[in-house]
Amino acid sequence: MIRGGLAYDLADVAVITNITEDHLGVDGVETIEDLAKVKALVGEAVKEDGYVVVNGDNEMCISILPRLKGNLIIFSNDRDNAVMRSNIDKGGYGIYVDEGKIFIQKSTHSESLIDIKSIGITMNGALKYNIENAMAACAASIGLGISYDIIKKGLTSFHCNNEQNPGRFNTYYVNDIMVVLDYGHNIDGYKCVLDGLKQIKHSKLIGVIGVPGDRPDSHILEIGKCAGESFDYIFIKEDEDRRGRAMGEVADILLRGVQRSKLHNMNTKKILKEKDAFKTALDFAKPGDIVIIFFEKQLEPLIDIINNKIKESKSETKLLISENYIDKKIQ
Repeated sequence: MIRGGLAYDLADVAVITNITEDHLGVDGVETIEDLAKVKALVGEAVKEDGYVVVNGDNEMCISILPRLKGNLIIFSNDRDNAVMRSNIDKGGYGIYVDEGKIFIQKSTHSESLIDIKSIGITMNGALKYNIENAMAACAASIGLGISYDIIKKGLTSFHCNNEQNPGRFNTYYVNDIMVVLDYGHNIDGYKCVLDGLKQIKHSKLIGVIGVPGDRPDSHILEIGKCAGESFDYIFIKEDEDRRGRAMGEVADILLRGVQRSKLHNMNTKKILKEKDAFKTALDFAKPGDIVIIFFEKQLEPLIDIINNKIKESKSETKLLISENYIDKKIQ
């Protein structure tokens, strides 16, 4: 928005899902307060009869409410969220989670919309951050006048796959190894995805990690430490576009962050090229493990690696069957 503007005059609905520190230091935005002012522009550029969707659980989102003139729809994980309840009391909408379901409330009328486990992008409820995204999408749809039945149909039919939602917790299976491709590139993204992974049954968690070079050193260190506290094995790679950093610089900072955790040094390896790091992680993994790569931009080369690995596994299986058949014939 700073570089190119909003590209429109007024919107029917604006959505502000969160305001966090992940982009500080980029485009001259140095404080969270400055970032809040930038993101508030989205909510300010709304028609008089339009709606602004805001995350009631995010303090900085709440801080910009006085700047927003449109009708508010507040969503929250807490049915008793004070900001949301105040908006409902004023005649506005509230979207919230209660007893494993998403509810929509306006004034005194509350209606259950959908069971969280039925929402495609939540992976049976494991991905809590996608519950918030689902509430935001629900709220935006309400602002556009879409019926509850259509909203429910959309939430049940939209999934974390490459066709519908590329780069967002896309899952594949290679020889009983779960492989996840995710575009997470900041500390909040890492924490949310890792929290989801821990809810899924696995033997070992193996991470291929990297961070854009234009992030502050402190953020890169924090991501490294977070990864070290969550993964059993880590392969550190770098983005091809290092955004002004010297080769190996970001990887070294990530490694220092990992070393601030209790993960043993023997369980961490630097392989700077993304595809090489991913291939190595897949070769290292065993059935029952989960491998996740936080990739840079290009999804297709990683999918090619997965498909080649699947073909190799099938060829090895055929060879094993053939050898067993020959052994039996000889006997």
